[in-house]
This record gives sequence, C-alpha cells and structure tokens, in this order.
Amino acid sequence: MQVKFPPPSTTGLGRFCGSRSSTREARRDGLNASLSNHGDADSGGLGNEATPSEGAKRRYPAHFLSKLTDADGELQETLHWLGRAGKYGYLEKTKRVELEELCLTIGRKLGKMLQIPESFS
Repeated sequence: MQVKFPPPSTTGLGRFCGSRSSTREARRDGLNASLSNHGDADSGGLGNEATPSEGAKRRYPAHFLSKLTDADGELQETLHWLGRAGKYGYLEKTKRVELEELCLTIGRKLGKMLQIPESFS
C-alpha cells in the first residue's frame, strides 16, 4: 500500500503559501534578490563579484565548517525520516533504498570535505 500526500498549495510562482515559514522565505528571497542585483550591468555594478555577505563568509573557514556540519546533520535527519516513511508504508522499499544510497553517497562527499575544509576556501 502506498499513500500519496496531497500536493502543497502554492502561489503559482512555485512558492508555498499559508505558513509563517513561507513569509520568512519570501523576505529572505527578496533580500537575496536585492543583494544579487548589485552586480548587474544595468544597475551600475561591477559585474562578476560576490554579494557582501558571501565575501565576508569566504574569509571565515570556521563558518564553512559550520555549514558542512549543519549539512551532515540534515543528512542524518533525512536518513531517519526515510526509514520511518518506509516503515509506515509511505515509501516503497525500492525507492527508499535508492534514496538512502544517494544520501550515503552525499554523506561520503561531505565527510571528505569535513576532513579537508581548507582546500575549499
């Protein structure tokens, strides 16, 4: 037995609606859009430069390592929920195994990056 989840409601622009998190996402996307416009030729920017926040983050290897650690934690949570979804019949076994293998591949890549984070700065 496979259970199908109802499709999420969207605004028609690919954005989810109806929750506080979507409001935060919309604000963050608006901020990111305005920051990334500083490099457009039409706006008088300098072309191919990073946004101010990206430049600051690049100077701090500890920030990059923190993000890698966060990504690894999210991966572990994803593996947990894949197992639960399979256990309760929301996900077919073949699809669950396929997704778990993909997660493990990503996990190996994250592990290598965590071992030598300085080579990515």
